[in-house]
Amino acid sequence: MAEDISTPQDEDLNDKEPVTGFNPDAGNDTGDSFDKEPGTGISSDLDDDSTFNPNVDKDPVFTPRIDEVPEDAPPRLEDKLIPYQTYDTISLNSGDDLYKSSIPTISSVVSEIVSTEGPIHSEEVIRRIRESCGLRRAGSKVRNIISSGMEMAENNGNIRRSGDFLLLNDTSRIDVRQRKYKVDITYISAEEIREALKMVLEFEKEINKRELIIKTSRLFGFKTTSKKTFDRIENVLEDMLNKGELKNNDGLISF
Repeated sequence: MAEDISTPQDEDLNDKEPVTGFNPDAGNDTGDSFDKEPGTGISSDLDDDSTFNPNVDKDPVFTPRIDEVPEDAPPRLEDKLIPYQTYDTISLNSGDDLYKSSIPTISSVVSEIVSTEGPIHSEEVIRRIRESCGLRRAGSKVRNIISSGMEMAENNGNIRRSGDFLLLNDTSRIDVRQRKYKVDITYISAEEIREALKMVLEFEKEINKRELIIKTSRLFGFKTTSKKTFDRIENVLEDMLNKGELKNNDGLISF
C-alpha cells in the first residue's frame, strides 16, 4: 500500500528551500539563486521566472548544469542524463498540408516524431504536428487525421502503444532525458520514470522512499516536487515494489 502523505495539492515536498549565494559562473556575487540537491551532484542556476505558479498545472523547470570536471572525478548522476531531442523537421507546414496529405504520409510523420522523441504522449504528437502546421488548436478534424496516422503506424508495426504513450516497436532501452522546458509529469511515461528511479538507486544504493521520489523528480527538470508529481512517481515505484523489482527494507528502498 502506498505511503500516506498529507500534503496539499501543490505543496513543495523538498526538505530545503533554495539558498541565495555566490554564482561562480557569473564572475561576481550577483545574488542569483543557486540550488543544489544533496547527494545528487546536480546543481542549477535558476531565474526568478522559474518560480512555481499555482495557476498553471505544471511544475517549475529545473535545469541540471553540466560543469567541466576532472577526468579522474567520480561519476555523477547527471552524467547519465540524455538531452531531450525534439523532432523539428516535420514536413507538414500548413493546414492544407495536413488536410490534403494521405494517411500513409501522416503515418510516416508520426513514426518520425516517435523515432526521435519516444516514448512520447499521444497528445504531444498531436501538438507537434498542429504547431508545425501553424494551427492554433486541434479540432476534431485535425485529431481524426492524426489519430488515423497513429493507428496506421501502429498497425504497420512501426510503433507501439503503452497506455497513452507511443514508442518505436523495436525500442529496447529507455533513456532518462534532461528537459530544459517546463514539464508536466503527465507527459512522462511510466517506463522513463522506472529508469529514473533505478538510476537514482544505482547511486544511492539504499534510500528512503520520499527522498528517492524527490531525487527522481530532479532528473526530469523539476525544481520542486508537487503532490501531483510525487503521486505519479510513487505509483510507478509501488508497481516496481509489488513486482519484486525493488525491495522495501523498513522504509529504505533498494534493489
